[in-house]
Amino acid sequence: GCCLVLDREQPAAQIQIPLYKVCYVKRTGHEFYIKQQDNRNIINTKIKEKDYSNCIFLLFNEIKNILIEKIKEKNPNYVYITIGDLKNKSLKYLSSDLQSYAIILYTLVINPEEDELYTLNLLFEIYKTLI
Repeated sequence: GCCLVLDREQPAAQIQIPLYKVCYVKRTGHEFYIKQQDNRNIINTKIKEKDYSNCIFLLFNEIKNILIEKIKEKNPNYVYITIGDLKNKSLKYLSSDLQSYAIILYTLVINPEEDELYTLNLLFEIYKTLI
């Protein structure tokens, strides 16, 4: 496979020339993140092909990044280290709903669900409540 990092401000939806199988990654300083909204075409294509792993990866990271930002609102000095640390910090700084989302992400890392479609649906449900 190939990893291509594009550090760009313009949303993928505004590009006139379609880029095939490219995952749009954004950067802030030295941190890279993936926004689900910039990768809708990949997600739609992957779902049609029943290749859920890429979609799970994108949604997982988008949710993780939202939780990181919510923690930074309470603790501006917070720096993401691991998913376990994110879970622990969420217990200190976030509401019970957001805490449960961090615990779900943590659980998915330490004990991945066999059924990818279940995981994808779970992440979609979480993401819908965050946007």
